[in-house]
Parts: sequence; structure tokens; C-alpha cells
Amino acid sequence: MSEPRRRRVAVVTGSRADYGLLRPTLAALHADPRFELALLVCAMHLSPRFGGTVEEVERDGFPIAARIDTAPEDDDPGAHGRRLALALDGFNRALCQSRPDVLLLLGDRYEMLAAALAASGLGITIAHMHGGELSEGSLDDAMRHSITKLAHLHLVAARVYGERVCQLGERPESVRVVGAAGIEAIRTLAALERGELAAELGLSELGAPLIVVTLHPESQHPEAAGAQAREVAAALEALAGEGATLVVTLPNDDPGNAASREELLALCERAPWAHAFDSLGQHRYLSLLSHADLMVGNSSSGLLEAPAFGLPVVNVGDRQRGRLESEGVLSCPIERGSILAAARRALEPGFRAALSGKPGPLGSGRVSEAVVAALDELSADGPPPDKRFLDLPDGPWREGLGLREPL
Repeated sequence: MSEPRRRRVAVVTGSRADYGLLRPTLAALHADPRFELALLVCAMHLSPRFGGTVEEVERDGFPIAARIDTAPEDDDPGAHGRRLALALDGFNRALCQSRPDVLLLLGDRYEMLAAALAASGLGITIAHMHGGELSEGSLDDAMRHSITKLAHLHLVAARVYGERVCQLGERPESVRVVGAAGIEAIRTLAALERGELAAELGLSELGAPLIVVTLHPESQHPEAAGAQAREVAAALEALAGEGATLVVTLPNDDPGNAASREELLALCERAPWAHAFDSLGQHRYLSLLSHADLMVGNSSSGLLEAPAFGLPVVNVGDRQRGRLESEGVLSCPIERGSILAAARRALEPGFRAALSGKPGPLGSGRVSEAVVAALDELSADGPPPDKRFLDLPDGPWREGLGLREPL
């Protein structure tokens, strides 16, 4: 009797951020004899400007089926559309060649949307992690919901996100609440000791307070990116002083990134206690969060990973507006006075002590196990699962919309 056919699962990774979240699931799929893993590597991974992080993927030994170049790297108003077009063409070619049974996507960036569009045209089943979330200050919000409408299996981080997926017309039987992918990486982390981490970063020591800065442009308003980064930098200069250490991870490739990057690099040039890095890699980044006293910025890691360490976070602006927030997250406008006030509050010893032992809303970190089980339930052969729109039942909400019948 012949062995059952291994199902080929293609997984897209475009940046240090999604790769760190995906790594436990990639390892589980790679080790499982029921699956054949094929990585599609693209976007910031292939750019020296953003750290050339494809080298990290190569070191981990996962099979790379294709490298999809989504250059150009310029930051003019039309760059986003050109990247999307190049990514769509590249993924169409890669998927035609590899013909996976399932395409696994995480998150909300343009390369994920391009891959979903290409797979949809080729009749490939799409599984989507971290759908149903909100980040209303970025272009990612609309792209995430668009991917939801293209996907057949929804692997969400929390019940409220699963409910939102159903509000978008997806059927409940296609939704699995698996928790936040980043929590699993933290659960299995053997963090570097403080001195080891300092040496890894090329620093003599990590002073106190140790502050992590992860600031990206609000891609809905790229023209404001430089001014916003200046406000954050001004607040940090007023907050930090002799003995402090700022570790700045430079922005991703969202529209407005060049202006943000320029301001953050300028801060590091004039402040000897501030240090900028294109990419830290997951191990160093999570180790940094384990030792830090405060995180400032607008990265999703401030709402997903930082709370798992009990790390206070000052979440600035609207980029993450709409996500679940733990008690340790202080959200404020991108205005230096507001940022400074929130940061000082977060650094009070009693504030952090009050966070101890309080679980976050995004699960305990067994995501890869749940994802593999959900993928195993998918039909091994034939077309993707039938997608039918779920209409919500009648209720008072209909009248509340105030819509009228056509004339």
C-alpha cells in the first residue's frame, strides 16, 4: 500500500517581523512527514538596506523555493503600487512553478496580498494567520481584510478577531482561534544574558533605563512621517540621559520610511546613548525585550510580544489603533509632551509591578500545534473549499444602519 501524498505548503515571508512569528510553525511543518514545506522569500528579506535578513532564513535551514524581488526601494508616492505589481507578477510565477496545495500567509502587508491574489487566480487554497485585527492608521488594515476575503482558512489570534472575520462574511467553520504567533516564540526562548546581549549588539553595556524604540511610518499619512519621528526623538531626548541606553530598530519599507529613518539616525548621531540597527534578528530582539525597561513606538510587537514580558509600552499615534491592548500599553498622540508623560508613568516602579502575573488576551503560545492540526484537516486533493458569504441574522442592528430601499 502506497504512502499518502505529502501536502506541499508554501509559506510567504517578507520581513524580519513575520519570519520571527512564523519560525515555530515553519519548524513544525518542516518536521512533520505529512507536509512538504516551501518558503517564498521576498521584500525586505532581500534588501541590504533592511538588513539582508534572508541570511537568517538560510541559517535556519528551511527550504527556499523562490526569492521574489519586489524592488524598487525608492520612497516616492507611486512606490507602493509598483512593489505590489512586481510582487503579484513574482508570486504568480513562483506559484505556477511550485504548485503548492496550500499557501500559508501571516498578517497584512502588500506582499501577502499579492501572494493571495496570485494564489486565488491559480485555484490554490489559502490559509491566513492573524486576520480580523485592526491597525487603522496604516494601509495594512485594508490589505488584511482583503486577504481575509481571499482566504479559505482563518487562523486568528483571539475570539474577537474571529468574530470580526465572520462579520466580513466568512463562515464560522472556516475560523480557528489559535492565539498570537509571537507568544510561542517567547515561550520557547532562551534569552541572552544582559552582558551577552550587549556584546552581540557591539555595546560595552546596556545602561538603565534600557529603552527599545520601534517606530514605523503611519502609511496612511506618509507625508507626516518625518515630523512624527522628530516628536518621538524629542521626547526620548528629554526622557533619557546619562546612563540610559536606547536601542532603535529602524523602520520597515512602508511609505514615508525614508523620512522616519533619517530622523531616527539623526537622533543616534547626536546622542551617544542611542544606537540604531537595521535588524536585530528574532533572538536578539526578544532577548532585548526581556531586559528592557520600556518600549516606545508603534510596532505591533508592542501589543503582541512586549506584554508577554510584562514590558510597559508607550504606543504612539494611530498606526495600531483598534488592536487589543493589555494593561501595560499606554497609547498617546505623537506629540512630544504626551509621549514624555506616558513614558515617565510607564517607568514608575509601581506601574510595572502591577503588570506581574497578568496574562495577555492572546493565548499561551501553542500556535504551531493548532496551525498544523488545522492544515491537516484541509482536503488533500481537489479544489479549494467552497466559499459562501455568511449573512448575519436579522436583528436591531439592521434598522440602526439607517439604509433605505431603492427608489
